[in-house]
Formats: sequence, C-alpha cells, structure tokens
Amino acid sequence: MKKNKLKTGILAGVLTALAPAAADAQVPEDIDPASRMGVLGANLALQTSICGIVAAINDRNILKDIGQCFGGATIQYIGMEMGVHEVPVLPGFGLRTVETGTSIIYNTLQGKEPFETLQYEFAPVLLEIDTKKFDMRLFWRPYPIYGAISFMVKGYKFNLGDTMNYQTPVFEMTRDNLNVVGQTEANLIAYDRNYPSAKAHEFTHVMQYVRYRPFQLLVPDSLGFLEDEAYLRIGEDIAKSITSFPNTICHLGGESCSRRWWAIHELEAHAMASGYEDQNKYEEVE
Repeated sequence: MKKNKLKTGILAGVLTALAPAAADAQVPEDIDPASRMGVLGANLALQTSICGIVAAINDRNILKDIGQCFGGATIQYIGMEMGVHEVPVLPGFGLRTVETGTSIIYNTLQGKEPFETLQYEFAPVLLEIDTKKFDMRLFWRPYPIYGAISFMVKGYKFNLGDTMNYQTPVFEMTRDNLNVVGQTEANLIAYDRNYPSAKAHEFTHVMQYVRYRPFQLLVPDSLGFLEDEAYLRIGEDIAKSITSFPNTICHLGGESCSRRWWAIHELEAHAMASGYEDQNKYEEVE
C-alpha cells in the first residue's frame, strides 16, 4: 500500500478539480437551474472513475470501491443541494452531509471501510473520528487562519447568526468597484447583505473546500510528521494553491475572476447558486 501512496495521492488529487480558488462572486445573473444536474453527473463520473482506478492500482475490488464512491458522491451532492437554500439550519446540515460523503470517498481511496473515519470541520479545526477505535483527533489547516486574518484586516464584520446557520464562519462585506458581492477564503465566507443570494454561491466554495481532503494523500512521507505529530494538515491547502494559480494571476490584473471559462470551480458555484430561492434577489439593507 505504501509504495502506491504517491500514485493514489496523484489520482485522488484530481478530485479537487472542482474545488475553490480564492473565490469571489459578482452580482448574480440568470442561470438555468437544470445546470445543477450537470454538477451531479460530473461529480459522480469523476469520483467513481478515480476510485476505480485507485482500486485497480492497489489490487482491490474495483466494483466495491466504485460503489462506495458512487454513494459518497451522491451524498456529497445531496448536501450541496441543502446548502444553497435559505432555510434555517439546513445549510449547516448540508455542509455536514457533504463532509460525510467526502469521508466515505477518502476512506475508500485508502482501502478502509466507508465510515471507518469521519471528518468534520469548523474554521481551521478539523475533527477526525475513528469509529473503530472510538477515538478522536484534532487537526489544523493554515489557509482558514489566513482567511480569518484577511477578512479582519479588511474590516469585515463577523455575522454570528449566519455563522450558526451555515456552520462555518460568515462575515459581512460591501460590494466593491468590480461588482464583487461575495468572497470565500478556504471555508470562510464574506458577502454583501444587499445580495443575500451571494451566500449560496460562496457556500458552494466552502463545500468544495471539503472535497480537497483526498489531496492529503499526496503529502510525501517525509512530511508525514506534520499530520502525525504536529496535527497539521496541508494537503487541502496545497491543492487550493495549485488550483487557484490562474485566479491569482487574473486578480493581479485588477479584474474579477468570477466568470472565466477556465475557472471550473466558479462554474460549479454559479450552477449550484441557481438553487437559491431567488438567485437575483437584491435586498436594500440599511
């Protein structure tokens, strides 16, 4: 198993293709709600394919692993659907549902049972529950810490009510000169209260960040002490840095990068935001 870790990690890293960069949302446009079915289909096809290939590399039961990942990907999508609706408590429950689906896929890629370990996060903290040993471990990720510092430096206001509802830190910002009404850094959200539908877009990025977790398999053994001894996970953030590079270049030009054909993670966020009760809803807030 150890000799295949790098191959497994590289293939698992492909699962991050739909994950977020340093993301922003502009004033919303009409998007066909049926596009969400494309998100479901792509997620199922991508993740089951990767799990099947990894199973073949490791001489495991291919159909079993594909079946487990099909179930995990389906659960992920159900959670994503919950997350984009303005219903009390539902978004936060949706996030935990996505995390459960991701745990199934992460376990499967490692040759474990579907629910052998479960991972749930809040800001930089990631809780891992070992259901076989009845044990728990806490991990830290750098990128959410950076996001919190960044939002506070920008003067964004912490929103406790939305934070409790979405089960992830939420801040309030003001629309800028590029018509950006929302931002996401790792699993932290900022949005302009005049554009509440931006939360659906940004929360999709949070749920995408959850799907970075398999990239932890790519962290080399020489850095294994970070996770084993320092309880610091860097896989999710390495993946974020890689996939965000095109957006970083775009931002250096002083442009909003929300709608670019190469920003696949943004296309997914726009598609999922079409599930918001009124995706073009603007509310004047004093």
